[in-house]
Amino acid sequence: METGEKYVKEYGNQVQRYLDTFEIVEEDLAKLTGTTSNNIKNIINGEVGLNIKKMINIASVFGIPYYHFANPKAPIPSLNKLPKPTQEKIAERQRKGVMVRDGENKFSSKLDSLILGGHFNTPTTSKLTLAVMGEEFKDKNPSEVTSLLNRPPRDEDIKSIGKLGKQHIYIHVDHAEEFEKLSKEALIELIKDKEANLNLAKEKK
Repeated sequence: METGEKYVKEYGNQVQRYLDTFEIVEEDLAKLTGTTSNNIKNIINGEVGLNIKKMINIASVFGIPYYHFANPKAPIPSLNKLPKPTQEKIAERQRKGVMVRDGENKFSSKLDSLILGGHFNTPTTSKLTLAVMGEEFKDKNPSEVTSLLNRPPRDEDIKSIGKLGKQHIYIHVDHAEEFEKLSKEALIELIKDKEANLNLAKEKK
């Protein structure tokens, strides 16, 4: 592994270390730095390049110089030494609770596999999508599906074309034109048919 690539990986480990220490998630750091959760995830995974501006931005969230943040031997500051916005975000996350992190990102990977596999080629909802994902994710909430669909990069492929109660009806952009012409009643009927077919498949198991 080249020195530059190694450094990027080590820096990503540092970002994850700070998130774990203060029990916050990628989304929290993204809001504090004015970027996206996907960008923070890519930094953690060592998949994007680093520059001084970006490193200073992340380190400033924790009230320390960028070279201190990047040093794995440097002590992590205590909670009361953090900038006020960061303390508030940590308190907010504590109230919400920390979602169980999956190091392999199984939940988002499963959702991506459904997108690639054609689940969104016909109208669907977050609730229905979660049901299709299987028992492994039974403790998840449909709102977590919605959150992933509404953020980059998935929001480039998936769009909402209506609502079923409080739920958005989602479709892949490549197939949107076909279903956008349908009435709300017709869309709801398609969703109900999809739910019925899923329930029937479960009964047969």
